[in-house]
Amino acid sequence: MNERDLELALRKQRLVLHSQALRQQWATQAEALRPVATSVDRVRAGVRWVRAHPQAIFAGALVLGLLRPRAAFRWARRGFVIWGLWRKLRQHQDLMRERTGATLTDRLADHLRETLVERIRQFLPGQASPGR
Repeated sequence: MNERDLELALRKQRLVLHSQALRQQWATQAEALRPVATSVDRVRAGVRWVRAHPQAIFAGALVLGLLRPRAAFRWARRGFVIWGLWRKLRQHQDLMRERTGATLTDRLADHLRETLVERIRQFLPGQASPGR
């Protein structure tokens, strides 16, 4: 094995060890997000269930309306406000997509991707970004 191959093998080994350390660091830091992710998963499962069983929502609303009409009216008003806000948000996103070709979430994903690529380049020798 010549000197260049040995240097490459050592560099590869260092990069693998560094990657393992980064993965461990990420896992430790991501552990703090577990409760949030669990909550989001539960909400998504609930939304899927409601979409699959709309008759249950109707039955619950009917029972609530018969037993507690004031509470039913309050909840109906809240639902109507939330529905209106949702429609406005969707209209805003559609308008943004028409003007810029991307929604706010698209822009956020692009920014996150660029940031991650920049951070990765910091660790790769000879891959520094222009202007740094």
